[in-house]
Parts: sequence; C-alpha cells; structure tokens
Amino acid sequence: MQSAVIKKADNLSVKFFPNPTSDVVNLEINNDKQVSIRVFDLLGRQVFEKTGVSEKAQLDLTNFSSGVYFVEINSEKSSIREKIMKN
Repeated sequence: MQSAVIKKADNLSVKFFPNPTSDVVNLEINNDKQVSIRVFDLLGRQVFEKTGVSEKAQLDLTNFSSGVYFVEINSEKSSIREKIMKN
C-alpha cells in the first residue's frame, strides 16, 4: 500500500509520497526559504545530500538497496525527519 505522509514543524511542512517506494520519492515542501535534504541509512550513514531545494524535489532511490532510510529536511528554523521504506 502506497501512501503520502505530511510532516509539519513550525514554518516547515513536507509531503512525502509514495511511501513505501520502489524508485522515486516525491517531496512537496511548503517553506518560504530553501531547504537542504539529507538521506541516511539505518546505520546513520549519510547516503545522499541536496541543498538549495524549494517547493518540489524528487529523491531517486533506484540504485539504493531495499530497506529503511531516513529523510531529513532542514530549513533555517526547523527540521523534519521521516522514515522511508525502499522496496
């Protein structure tokens, strides 16, 4: 079952979908400033980073191993972390 997750923190709101995914996770970001996106594996190793993101982004997980990852979205004042399942 694929679904969307909406997370909110202060002035930052992010919609993650689909979750779980087999390839791409879409992000819709509601923030008046640019954000950074980082992805971590279960061992806490950073496996992806993108800065200067605003409004929409796609995380291509096609070449990632199946498993659980944590996506962290950071703005100047807020931070959101969400668990993503890769099939």
